[in-house]
Amino acid sequence: MLLDGTLRSLWLASLHAVGILLFCRGFLLTRSVLDNIAQLPQEDRLTPTFDKVVILVIDALRYDFVSEQVNATAVYHNRLKSVQQLVTADPGRSFLTRFIADPPTTTLQRLKGLTTGSLPTFVDAGSNFAGTAIAEDNWLLQSRLAGKRIAFTGDDTWQALFPDTFEPEFNAPYESFNVWDLDTLDRGVEAHLFDWLDVGKRNSWDILIAHALGVDHAGHRYGTNHVELQRKLDEMDQWIRRLVGQISDMREDVLLIVMGDHGMNAQGDHGGDSDLEVDAALWMYSSKGKIFGGTSKDSVRQIDLVPTLSGLLGLPTPFNSLGSPIEQAFSVHYLEQLRKTSRQIQRYAALYGEQSDEIGREVRALPRPVDTSKGHEKYQRDVLNIFARRWAQYDLTPMMQGLYVLLMSALLDLQQIRRQSRKIVELLILLVNIGTCVSLTVIEAPIIRDYAPSICLSCVTAQLSQCVVRSSLRLPDIQALPTLLFLGHCLMFTSNSFIIHEDRIVLGLLQLGLSLRAIDSLNHSKAVHAICLLIVGLIGRITASFRLCREEQINRCVSNWSMSGSVLQQTIVIAILLTIVTVCLPKASNIVFTFLGNRPSTSTVALKIIMHVQLLGITVLWTLDSLDYLPIARIICAWSVVIVGLGWALAWTWFASFTASELTSDGKGATLGSEHVARSLYVQLVLGMAGLVLLAAKPLGVVSLALMLTQLLLLIVAKDSCETSTMTVILSLLCHLHFFSTGHQMTLSSIQWDTAFLLSREITALSPMLVCLNAFGAFILCTMLFPAIVRDKDRGHVAAGPSVRSHCSVSSLAAILTFCSASMCTHFRRHLMVWKIFAPRFMCAAFATLVTDAVSILVGLPLQLSIGLRFGRPKRVLSQHED
Repeated sequence: MLLDGTLRSLWLASLHAVGILLFCRGFLLTRSVLDNIAQLPQEDRLTPTFDKVVILVIDALRYDFVSEQVNATAVYHNRLKSVQQLVTADPGRSFLTRFIADPPTTTLQRLKGLTTGSLPTFVDAGSNFAGTAIAEDNWLLQSRLAGKRIAFTGDDTWQALFPDTFEPEFNAPYESFNVWDLDTLDRGVEAHLFDWLDVGKRNSWDILIAHALGVDHAGHRYGTNHVELQRKLDEMDQWIRRLVGQISDMREDVLLIVMGDHGMNAQGDHGGDSDLEVDAALWMYSSKGKIFGGTSKDSVRQIDLVPTLSGLLGLPTPFNSLGSPIEQAFSVHYLEQLRKTSRQIQRYAALYGEQSDEIGREVRALPRPVDTSKGHEKYQRDVLNIFARRWAQYDLTPMMQGLYVLLMSALLDLQQIRRQSRKIVELLILLVNIGTCVSLTVIEAPIIRDYAPSICLSCVTAQLSQCVVRSSLRLPDIQALPTLLFLGHCLMFTSNSFIIHEDRIVLGLLQLGLSLRAIDSLNHSKAVHAICLLIVGLIGRITASFRLCREEQINRCVSNWSMSGSVLQQTIVIAILLTIVTVCLPKASNIVFTFLGNRPSTSTVALKIIMHVQLLGITVLWTLDSLDYLPIARIICAWSVVIVGLGWALAWTWFASFTASELTSDGKGATLGSEHVARSLYVQLVLGMAGLVLLAAKPLGVVSLALMLTQLLLLIVAKDSCETSTMTVILSLLCHLHFFSTGHQMTLSSIQWDTAFLLSREITALSPMLVCLNAFGAFILCTMLFPAIVRDKDRGHVAAGPSVRSHCSVSSLAAILTFCSASMCTHFRRHLMVWKIFAPRFMCAAFATLVTDAVSILVGLPLQLSIGLRFGRPKRVLSQHED
């Protein structure tokens, strides 16, 4: 029944979501935040070194953007010459050092570390664009308690983190997420920064913070090897020259800090933990003369700025801080500041140890610091290592619960449950066994908790083996080819090297499967099907040439995702590629419809017009974007694509009714049947809405997704050559192939955030949806067209269009991949690369599963049900199982 199939899909989707959330609850690390406010004991009081502080945060200021590079040819090298000249001419007055960020290298997490001195946890990455007020002690709070007045202008993330902190008349935040806009925020920051430094206003504040974003946005939009990044770095160099000149004229002793919150990789993105992403720059300059000294270090951690700045201003070090003072910032009081920091860390560790016995026991086991610089540095480093290690502890209970919910959902889908009491009882026995295994993880005995995963897996495996032997599980289409292909994809999660090169592995598995099925089609005298499958493989090989390389692939991969050449050359290439897509994709769809026996009808003509209009709008949009011309026109083009796509969806019912009789006849008096009509209309509807997905892709991504649509149309022609199981696995591999070819990798830094502004110049409710469409467009298109691709087993029955149950196959494979990825994250949770490789891969698999379920329920099922109700008797068909 229709209702039965819909409820079953909703039930499986709910299980997927619950399993993923349970696993994340134990896997994504968190830490307890102590709300204590540091008090400065009398023995720790130091005379402030500076009266005022000016802090310029240049977002994504990488160290090699600032340091002198000999024989450098990159456009971003040797641009901040003012810093290089001042460091060389007067080293006692300023110093430059590497400023190493703790991943994740996103702005919100970096600001937390730069102000509180504490370490981030991985779960913080999800809140990068929805910051809430910092509840723990920080140096801004300490400054306010000391009566200091703080002025701010720039990235509005500061305003979200520190509400009611800045002086109302000296508070000018700007919206920060629009990475397409390189200059609006920086122009506002420049105006306020130098206005507040004028003689008439410089006495109205004690700390002045400015956060510029132009360098970061230039990297996101154009990459590092682009003249726009060079322009923004030259602009920052001019700012620094003006700042040095103005603070040198002030009577007070002023400290100038110029720093980056993180770096950027070769593509201009950040978020991960590669060397280029964590390698920021820190430059300090004093207006009062030669006060900096000490041993020069190659690098310092960003959390070290917190006790350093607190000491230079005579403030208590924030209670939760784990950083150490920067030696170069203290010429005479370095040892005193180290003692002060050690006492603060001891107080924090003692109180935190009351909540965590493990941390308390390890900290108490440390010897008291030797009262020397080296002794205090070692003690502080040892305590930091203890907290960093313990904050990487996982909660196995919800992790194992999540794993088994995911496993159960996959089993429920693979098992074709019928209303027979015996099978229900055996299923309940299986669930009870799983529940018993899960309960083992609740026991606190270390030996059981350590071996709980192996115990549970063994129990479940034994139960499943028994069920298979007794034939209580019906596993459809378990044949050699689909099983081996999918098993190969699942086994990829067992090695970090395999995950790194997943794009090549997926391509190999896909071509192997298509080649074998083509040979089988030839053996069965289905030459047309074989040709279609071979063309699909050829297109896949062409698509795989669009590559965005991971950091780990650099020596074996050439990234061609970022176009090189002048702006005019890039614009010409984009216009030519998208024009070819605009002309060829509608023709390809028309050829396929003709081959399937559809003669021209009202709906096919309307579809051709709709596709041309949408693709033309996308072509104009990206051409204007490449020229950086008429931003309003770009937004109008984007909205026109959306309106046309949604309009087609709304008008489809009328077209379907009007042209049903036209499609039913093949033009020679023969009747094609309601199943053929339903399938054809369904494909037309999806193609008319595909422009909504293509809109969110970058230019090369549009080409990739257009090629994917061509492959899907060819698979519709060849649908009778493959069993449903084989076709499902092929489509799963195809989704992943085009995920990579649209400019993505299984890393946080490859997320294309700038697509959030396709429909508006500001963040709106549609922005997250656009980012999701950009990242998972391939999965969305495959999910929507999958029902039209699988073959029909029950030819003797009146078909009701694509089956509701067909979506279960897609979501089942996605859930199994998520389960395998989560299992390997559990197994490798102590692996050196768990947060760099395994965790991002699990997150991508989880999101792909949720997106597949959401598209199936919110889009696919309603469309299929409407077609089934209009063109067939769904009850008879949906009660039958498709192979």
